[in-house]
Amino acid sequence: MLKAELGYFKDHKLLIVVILAIALIPTIYAVTFLSSMWDPYGRTDQLPIAVVNDDHSASMSGKTLHVGDDLTKQLKDSNGFDFQFVSDHQAQQGLDSGKYYAIYKIPANFSKKRHHPTDGSPPTDEIELGDQLRKELYRRQNVCEWRRFSTNPP
Repeated sequence: MLKAELGYFKDHKLLIVVILAIALIPTIYAVTFLSSMWDPYGRTDQLPIAVVNDDHSASMSGKTLHVGDDLTKQLKDSNGFDFQFVSDHQAQQGLDSGKYYAIYKIPANFSKKRHHPTDGSPPTDEIELGDQLRKELYRRQNVCEWRRFSTNPP
């Protein structure tokens, strides 16, 4: 019986092509899906993040502090994301157009609040992170991970 069925395939070559196509379609889908999800954290250096530094220096005990500038210098030296240092207007336009996936905004009073807490409590970092939902889930997850790391370094 098996010999007769295999003989049927020998006579009908198109049937072999159809069976191979039916087997190949799920394989193509699986490879495409897995390649899009494979190692999403391995390519964060290609994820553009707009950095806006509105910070003004602050004086403390005769020293001028540039905390915002120091932070932007550290971000320039890091290779975790594709940091783009732009103005507030450019950042918002880029976020709206899809050029940037998030805005990391250092507020104008960052240096002052960092070293002069108003209520006597330890200073806290108040850096604004504006993001826009994107189609790919891992991009939002990466931005959230970066937010958690940047505000609570190890």
